[in-house]
Amino acid sequence: MKTGTVKMLRKSYITLFSAATAALLLSSCTNNENSPGVEYMPDMYRSPAIEAYVDYGMDPWLIGEEAAQEQRNLLSARKPVAGTIAYSGTENLELAMPYPFYNTPEDYERAGAEWTSPLPLSKMNIEAGKAVFERFCIQCHGEAGEGNGSITEVSGGKYPVVPSYQSRATLPDGKMYHTLMYGKGLMGSHASQVTAEERWQVIQYVRTLMTGTMPEFDDSGMVKPAIAADQAMTASN
Repeated sequence: MKTGTVKMLRKSYITLFSAATAALLLSSCTNNENSPGVEYMPDMYRSPAIEAYVDYGMDPWLIGEEAAQEQRNLLSARKPVAGTIAYSGTENLELAMPYPFYNTPEDYERAGAEWTSPLPLSKMNIEAGKAVFERFCIQCHGEAGEGNGSITEVSGGKYPVVPSYQSRATLPDGKMYHTLMYGKGLMGSHASQVTAEERWQVIQYVRTLMTGTMPEFDDSGMVKPAIAADQAMTASN
């Protein structure tokens, strides 16, 4: 290729590039003084409005597996990064902290020795625990914690009887909490269904089923000191 031809092509390229650049710059101009002009990356200026916990119809039976998978990949449907701690206010920070024990026999024993409730023994917490028990536990453990729940009765003996609570009255609270977190034996994990506060509350109620008596409360709804001390001793043994 001749030198003159190369120079002409180079000049043409420069001219085209200059014209395209000028057109781009001019296109970002506007008479509106409130306009930011053309935004190179709009999401850097205005974050997209992502609605959390919105039902996007992720049931594959209704919209098909392919569409459901696309919905699961939306930003609002992704699981938090491992180790993320949800903000739950400034009260009872102990309830917001991650559970520090693993699903091992060694940590089951450690939980029994080290993990204790941050909630006071009170009528309010015991009654809240009873409500949790009736939603999630009564079907297997029975109304009085004797292991004769409706699942055992309906199965006609095929489902084994759960040990009664009264036979395990010395079980520490920490071990019960660990079982709620990971499950044990035939009992599955309830970590996703029951919050940290509800776990401690249902343990307080289960403790009343273990002893067979409801504690006495003072005028403020707190368990009387002598009884609370006895229960605390039992929960840690």
